[in-house]
Amino acid sequence: MRLIRNKCNTLLVVLGIFFLGAMLSCEKHNLEDPENTTERLFRPPSFEASVNTNEVTLSWIPIADATYLLEVSKDNLLFETELQQIELGEVSTYVLTDLWSSTRYSARIKAVSKNPAVKDSEFIAITFQTGVENIFFTPDEADIAETSVLLSWDSGKDVDRITVSASGAATRTISLSSSEIENGQVLVEELTPATAYTFRIYKGEMLRGTLNVEVGALALAAPVFINFGMDNTATGWNNLTHIPNPHPHANGTISDLVDETGAPTGVSFVYATGFGASGARFTNGPTGTSITGFEMPNVVSQQGFYGVDAGGGMAVFRLEKLRNGQAYDVCFFSGYPGGSGRETKYTVTGTNEVSTSLDATNNTSQIACASAVYPDADGNITITLRKGDNNTTSNGFYCINAMRLTLSD
Repeated sequence: MRLIRNKCNTLLVVLGIFFLGAMLSCEKHNLEDPENTTERLFRPPSFEASVNTNEVTLSWIPIADATYLLEVSKDNLLFETELQQIELGEVSTYVLTDLWSSTRYSARIKAVSKNPAVKDSEFIAITFQTGVENIFFTPDEADIAETSVLLSWDSGKDVDRITVSASGAATRTISLSSSEIENGQVLVEELTPATAYTFRIYKGEMLRGTLNVEVGALALAAPVFINFGMDNTATGWNNLTHIPNPHPHANGTISDLVDETGAPTGVSFVYATGFGASGARFTNGPTGTSITGFEMPNVVSQQGFYGVDAGGGMAVFRLEKLRNGQAYDVCFFSGYPGGSGRETKYTVTGTNEVSTSLDATNNTSQIACASAVYPDADGNITITLRKGDNNTTSNGFYCINAMRLTLSD
């Protein structure tokens, strides 16, 4: 019985010593009490990275009476590539900025003791991948033209060049001037109409943004020709064949003019006002015309529409769905055999107005052009035909065989 009691006493003593040691040990690891420390600081707990494109916020739980040493590298926990060492004070966060897009980085941090008798902690490390930075702003519709794009970006970011690439074309590099960098804008010109481009902006080898833009199609890729008279089957000609049927008659509108290659343009032609009761179609015009850039088959040059001043005064056509801000040239051919003084005046009106005249008498080689006419706010240009100022016919004869629409140079 005494033996058992002695053994119990011994066990109680051992347990008491153990618990006392544990309590003392806990006191030495109390990080909030600088007087009770171990030989080495603990590593900062909960070291995390929050990625926002190319900016990363590092955060951790702070250690009492410690500063920090942060190391960052552009690799996967090797800490060899472009290693940076950053000394930090008593903080619990740090933001890394201007990192490379879509790139693997590593970061590690250790607590640096303020007490020389206590060693620094060991490092705790994490790795993360940045997102995709894009400092470009989306261009407004007004910034995109047929052959150019005005590019804009965050002028607070450091950049030096832009590359321009498109399928089937060599990539070109634009070195940015100091003023372009300061303003955050550059006009990229000499682009091909109706082409999708990719623009990339860099600082050195660091990609800072990517932008895909399709430049607009030309307002007209090729000249548009209109024949007034009987149907002409030649490719690239639009035919207005019914002189007594102006709009709103179905025959009074060509809803989508084709250009000389046969491609649709989206431009409409409206026969707005007829040639009057005395208007008629003629088929005895000239053959063998010779006008560079206004070549006509004989079936076009031989026919046309005419009216007389006494029988209605004027005819009106309208071009619709033209591009605002784009200047157009409208040219006319008229040819009629015999007589004299058959001058026709063509008045072309948009936001501005240009008049031109042509004598149709035995004409085979002359055209009259109204140049640099801009569409009105609705995208329309109106064409009015009447007898010319030098018309000497008794009835005020005026006519048209064919018309051409092109972009102004």
